[in-house]
Amino acid sequence: MVHELLRRYRLAEQLSRKGESPRHELVEIIDIRQNLARLDLKLGRMHTADLAHLIEVLPPADRLLVWGRILGRCGGDILLEVSDVVRRNLIDNISERQLRLALEQMDGAGLAFIADDIPEQMLNERLASLSHADGDWIRESLNYDEGTVGSLMSSDMVIMRATDTLAEAERHLRGLKTIPIHNDNLFAVDQRGLFRGALPLRRILLNDPEHTVDSLLQHTPVHFTPDDSPPMRPRYSSATIWCRHP
Repeated sequence: MVHELLRRYRLAEQLSRKGESPRHELVEIIDIRQNLARLDLKLGRMHTADLAHLIEVLPPADRLLVWGRILGRCGGDILLEVSDVVRRNLIDNISERQLRLALEQMDGAGLAFIADDIPEQMLNERLASLSHADGDWIRESLNYDEGTVGSLMSSDMVIMRATDTLAEAERHLRGLKTIPIHNDNLFAVDQRGLFRGALPLRRILLNDPEHTVDSLLQHTPVHFTPDDSPPMRPRYSSATIWCRHP
């Protein structure tokens, strides 16, 4: 359906350039606007992942057209979803205004994920608008080679005291606006803030609310160091912990 709407739009656009009379040109302009309205309606009903796939397979001109129609709604998410090649193609061919709008839609983790593809000046402008903690985290991640654990890790995580109960953990999760992406565990620390273990979120739902977090922890999660190469490209979930070299 989207491909057909794009075909009709391109055809009407071509015909409008060949209009022989003001009336004919007006009819073609109306047809172009109607096709764009139908296209916007169709795109508005699509999930972000489906939009990213669509942009992946479209020819460059149609890719930029669709990008412009969905930019205000999910431009940042699209940049994170598409392949590295398509992302660089978009960044190289969209305006600075469009790229800034997409970057404004991203949190610190998203910016860190595509930082290597963003022009340095624009990245620094966006980092300056973040909290000191997020900005420092991203700058630190840029010190690691591309593709290493240190460059891919996100600081976005859920932390609880090991002595808290599961009921308290559940209340804490419900109080969050959103659960950080890819987080399927929360991290437990002791009174000194030292890591004690990871607690899968499903254990909060399947066990007695009066149990303590500490009693159900995974005390031996997988560990990586920042300079390790990950076993796969996607960003790690919170189930994976990494430690610095002393």
